[in-house]
Amino acid sequence: MPKIVDHAQRRRDIVDALWRVVDRDGMHAVSVRKVAAEVGMAKSNIGHYVGSQSQLIALAVADVSTEVAMQVLALDLEHLDVESATEAFLKVIPMSAQRRRQSQVWLLLLATQDTSPDLQQVLSNLNTGVREGITTVLQAMVDQGLVHPDRDIAVEAARLHGLIDGLAVQTLTDADLMPVETIGVVVRAHVAELQTAPPV
Repeated sequence: MPKIVDHAQRRRDIVDALWRVVDRDGMHAVSVRKVAAEVGMAKSNIGHYVGSQSQLIALAVADVSTEVAMQVLALDLEHLDVESATEAFLKVIPMSAQRRRQSQVWLLLLATQDTSPDLQQVLSNLNTGVREGITTVLQAMVDQGLVHPDRDIAVEAARLHGLIDGLAVQTLTDADLMPVETIGVVVRAHVAELQTAPPV
């Protein structure tokens, strides 16, 4: 009788092995061969799930994106104040050592996207997902009177997206210059400012 393979579990095993390689050796050390060895699979077998470094990067990005999205969705967006709205936006920024390691994949994606149309699509999907998440939280803030009625939500989502990406890059490249305490202060100040009228 043929062995039944749980493909979802196999993909989870591959992702877990990928992060072990990242934790031990860094994202630039990730390869199909190394991840296959880490998970205990032949390279030919892992090829059914990922056949290139680009696909590994895509898998890692999807895993982090899903984890962050679940954390945001777990928040109570129907009872927001400045503090809880700030917390929601901070979920997207790599604030812990583990999240910084995970977010190395984002920096690698930014650096190598021009080498592969697949990676360009992954980055596009990631940006779209982040923008949609920001817009969802902003709309909840609007519904609860935490955003001045004269502010354009699309513009505010773009501003927050740029702020979040900038803070993420700074803390990933120099955590001493942009420590988590400073990130929290900056994001909270921006969230509080949304209650005031936009500049003319």
